[in-house]
Amino acid sequence: MSNGKDWIDFNLVKQSVSMEMLIIHFGLFSIERKEDEVRLRCPFHNGKSNNSMAINLTRNIFYCFGCKARGNVIDFVSKYEDCSLREAALRLDKWFFINSPAAESREVETNSQKVSESIPPPVTPQHLIASIEYQLAQLKKLILSR
Repeated sequence: MSNGKDWIDFNLVKQSVSMEMLIIHFGLFSIERKEDEVRLRCPFHNGKSNNSMAINLTRNIFYCFGCKARGNVIDFVSKYEDCSLREAALRLDKWFFINSPAAESREVETNSQKVSESIPPPVTPQHLIASIEYQLAQLKKLILSR
């Protein structure tokens, strides 16, 4: 039975991470953008089309017209990283500091007492850059909508 240390809330992960954040995180560049849809070359197969994958930013889902891959942010990471859905959710939790119980605290035994302590995640330059690029994109959207 699980001790709860690696428990992950899939719904919280899906609500906290957008497909746009993943595009930035993995360094994938969109070819075309129309309203809430982004088109790019599918990273899962070696297709020749530069716009074989559609990402719906409102629904936070993706679909590839070539290899038929589809799903949400967890499915995307699972396929991209070749890992289980659970491992994909744990990676998203770690990369984007979602603060689910797995990232939020660890239980440590001290003098036979359990003490829950908050452990801040490590911040890497890649995470900072991805966060800044995402915020810039959001600001551009806001400015252009006025």
